[in-house]
Amino acid sequence: MHNKKAALIGLFLVLSSLLAFSGASGSTKFSSTTGKTCADCHDLSKLPALNAFGQKFKANGYKIVSQPTNVKTGTTSQTKSTTSNQPKTTVAAYKEKDFAASANQILKVKVKVNSPNSSLTRGEAYLYLANALGWTQEAQKLGKEADNLLKKYKDRGKVPAKMKYTVALFVKKGLVQGNTLNLQSIMKKNEAENLLQQIAKLRTVAVKPQPPKPVPLAARQYVGSKRCGQCHTAYYQGWQETYHSKMIQPKEQGILRDAVLSWTYDDAGNQGPTIGNATKTPFTFDDVVMVIGSRWKQRYLVKNPQTGGYQLMNKQFNAVTRKWENYGNANDWDTQCITCHSTGYKILSYDEANPSATKVAWAELNVGCEACHGPGSAHVVTANKADIFNPAKASKQEQARICGYCHIRLENDKYKSRQGKPREDFPAPTLNTSWKPWDDWTKWYPEEVIIPGVQPEDPASAPYTGDLQNLFIVDDKSVTAGVYEENKHHQQYQGFIQSKHYQTTMMNITCTTCHNPHKRDKVAGSLRAKPEDLCAKCHTGAPSDLWKKIMPGTGKTAENLYVRTHTFKKGQDRLDKGMSVYGLPEPIYFFGKR
Repeated sequence: MHNKKAALIGLFLVLSSLLAFSGASGSTKFSSTTGKTCADCHDLSKLPALNAFGQKFKANGYKIVSQPTNVKTGTTSQTKSTTSNQPKTTVAAYKEKDFAASANQILKVKVKVNSPNSSLTRGEAYLYLANALGWTQEAQKLGKEADNLLKKYKDRGKVPAKMKYTVALFVKKGLVQGNTLNLQSIMKKNEAENLLQQIAKLRTVAVKPQPPKPVPLAARQYVGSKRCGQCHTAYYQGWQETYHSKMIQPKEQGILRDAVLSWTYDDAGNQGPTIGNATKTPFTFDDVVMVIGSRWKQRYLVKNPQTGGYQLMNKQFNAVTRKWENYGNANDWDTQCITCHSTGYKILSYDEANPSATKVAWAELNVGCEACHGPGSAHVVTANKADIFNPAKASKQEQARICGYCHIRLENDKYKSRQGKPREDFPAPTLNTSWKPWDDWTKWYPEEVIIPGVQPEDPASAPYTGDLQNLFIVDDKSVTAGVYEENKHHQQYQGFIQSKHYQTTMMNITCTTCHNPHKRDKVAGSLRAKPEDLCAKCHTGAPSDLWKKIMPGTGKTAENLYVRTHTFKKGQDRLDKGMSVYGLPEPIYFFGKR
């Protein structure tokens, strides 16, 4: 009985002390600095034992580390204050529509969400942002890289297939923290806005200054293929192997060995060149300044002392038969043929009453880079793609027309050669101006030039005189088919525009579909592949000799040497007129390989 009484008295004293302590919490050491009561740190049923928060509080040197949690309910205790009886303020849930508003405010983009009033998951945030920022295509391009980017995350196996590449892109951009992705976790406002701020910084860094406006076309000047090669080395080296780069060569570089060895007489007893066609005066081997061609045939240029220009000699060398043949063009070469043997050619001055006084200039001999890409002076300075012409981005008709400027035959009465005869080339209509690859030459001075098969008023089937005589094969087969094969060389454009390849829009075939202007293969020449392989790309299962049947050699370029037609007429049953150049051995130059 005495013990029970003592126990009750002891319990009363403890409770009295506790109540006194609790009621005067503002005066205790800890309550005065922390605002906490006994119950925040102690287990009242086991005094003076500390609860979990109290233990952390003590371990931390009696400094607040976090809000105390009620052991029984798991809820966070609130600090008592004089306003403890007022209603508690609750934070509204962060919904998808709130995220869209935040994105609009921070990133200035419109985010389209699926469930405006639903909570926002992290995965949905990634998808919404990828769509709004235009990152979807970039994400898809990651391919196998996506797996490597995600492999460090423990929950990568939970990534839905539709999210895989998007999530991987966010990882790549450094927008995912930690070693878990937590795609299904609900995002709080501060988390979502932190993500948006990260993206805002990323976009600020990624923004590049806008390139300068393209330099006006008229202000661009020629710089030469060698200058192009300083940056575009591979293209330049490839071009040097093409025959576009070897059309005109100094004698010391380009004259054929067989021509030199046969200069006086060939093996058949034919005499070599001895006079200039324009002046009809004698010239020797030592007088030769430049040579034209090497693959099929070769012609020889000497000075014309009467005009200061260049004239051709009276014989050409057939590289295939190794024989001399007559050649009779009696005009100064630089006022007759040069527009297609040079880049940037222009007429400086011209007097219709005195064409012999014509002054001309050119930027570069041979068909250089700028013949197809236009003057490169602006591009050299800015490196801006907008400052150079890219034929690949032109329509197939425009691309073909670039090649057609030279691979054509015409008669030009606007400008005459220095000898007063119609020109066979096509200088720009304005003095001191060069043809550019974007120019539509088919509309130049139509009343003063005849271009058979190109201009409506000059049909291919009409009879012509002079150099245009017998330009096409006109017989019953041609008339019936309405297709006229080329009868001379360098007129492939006039044949090609008659073909279904050119006329059928869906085919989208142009010259460079088969020919490569940037390099030459030792086997296929300027073709991108062997002829049979090129045909098979579209004509599956076609006979390997199909190309020979639809492209017989019809255009004469030298004695018993013919260029193949480019009309591609279906059911073509013409036979080769003679040998057609394909697979010839490489030229052998007298002074060594160029």
